[in-house]
Amino acid sequence: MLAQHSEQLRAVSGRWLHSRRSPELGYSLGTLATLTDPDIVVGMAFKPGGVLDAFVSWLPVPARNAWTLDLMRRRPDSTYGVMEALIVRSIEEANRRGIGELSLGMTPRTIATRDVSGGMDRAMRAMYWGLDRFQRSRSLHRFKAKFSPSWEDRYLAIPGPAVLPEVVVALVRAHLPPLSAAVAALRSAVRSPRSSGAAKPPLLAAPE
Repeated sequence: MLAQHSEQLRAVSGRWLHSRRSPELGYSLGTLATLTDPDIVVGMAFKPGGVLDAFVSWLPVPARNAWTLDLMRRRPDSTYGVMEALIVRSIEEANRRGIGELSLGMTPRTIATRDVSGGMDRAMRAMYWGLDRFQRSRSLHRFKAKFSPSWEDRYLAIPGPAVLPEVVVALVRAHLPPLSAAVAALRSAVRSPRSSGAAKPPLLAAPE
């Protein structure tokens, strides 16, 4: 079935990426090219006349008898609520197949001033709010919250503050490949911290 819709899948994906002025992200577990993998589940929504409106893909997590949400792509003029409908339909399908858990993936977390201080605070804020991609994190969080998931924290451990600048740059490069002017600007912004020291499957979502 995917083969007969491959051209439409590419078209929807291409328009979605263009609307966000972003390339295909290298850190994604799956890509458009991997959708033919038999272990990946793809949900598609069509407009009348067989026009593909949106699609989602779910990757298997055998260790937890789970699926994790990977790609979410829709036309810029897609039907209102189509993505929510696809996820709800996916939950129903996962339940039918005996899947025990669905993950909506991670959502960047807003760093409050009380969480960190000084140079580290400035570096984290530069990463999250200095780039357009992270400015959309609140809307992403609100979207996933619609499904009442059970939130699980995820942590990044580092040996000390001295390595924070390169860690921040690595995170930005993962989200905005290839190396851009924004990353170069961020390097300057973070130098000071281093120099100064049976039921339906439950839904999970993890803030970074």
